[in-house]
Amino acid sequence: MDVGFIGTGSMGGMLVRSLVRHGALAPEQVWAANRTPEKLEALRAAVPGIHTAPTATVSTCPVVFLCVKPGDTRAALAEMEPALRADQLLILLSNLVPIAGVEEQVPCRVAKVIPSLTQEAGCGIALVMYGRRVTPGDRRWLEGLLAAISRPVVIQESQGRTCADLTSCGPAFLACVLQELALAASRQQPDLPPELATAMVRETVLATARLLEAGMDFDGIIRRVAVPGGVTAAGLAVLAEQIPGTWEQLLAATRRREENAPAPV
Repeated sequence: MDVGFIGTGSMGGMLVRSLVRHGALAPEQVWAANRTPEKLEALRAAVPGIHTAPTATVSTCPVVFLCVKPGDTRAALAEMEPALRADQLLILLSNLVPIAGVEEQVPCRVAKVIPSLTQEAGCGIALVMYGRRVTPGDRRWLEGLLAAISRPVVIQESQGRTCADLTSCGPAFLACVLQELALAASRQQPDLPPELATAMVRETVLATARLLEAGMDFDGIIRRVAVPGGVTAAGLAVLAEQIPGTWEQLLAATRRREENAPAPV
């Protein structure tokens, strides 16, 4: 099946590269369009064999991913609408775009996918939401496609903001916290080079992920490392006091930003 990608920037380009790299799509099945010719050329150089035919992408493909920025959604849909058909599946990548509003505007079936940068490595969660016209066959196909590069998780659209904080924004949040841990260690111990502290944190994170993959849960890791009254327990006491409020503020801030964003559709 031919699959179109309107917008080949950060997320659109990442999806094309990952889906082809992991064998979910053959290059000749991919049709890509972008207003910036240089981005199309860069993608074609990275994934030889794909089609870069902007005017034919929508009309040619039974499935079309709309990967533009939320603020560009209205213009993109208006441009696409004459070529969209009832037998197509349109997949949105923006959490700011309500499915119901798009369904009123276009004749095709509509779904939503919120990917994560982790799909660049063929892992992590891709959030999936479905409109009322989506068929069981659409669901099987889309979740099967995404399973090649992620663990697809179906959620309600109302859960999108919070779940996206965990899966899509999560890598940046965690990277920020871990980077600050390494920098704080270097400040506390001036003869410890920042690059060495960063390498230690990185390897520890990768190893901890292996423990999680092996079946240990968060509480289990904490119990195994922290001896009552020991130094780890002292550090955990600080985290227990500071972290909950920080995460609650973060989740509230992302929700406020989304609620206050201009409606793209």
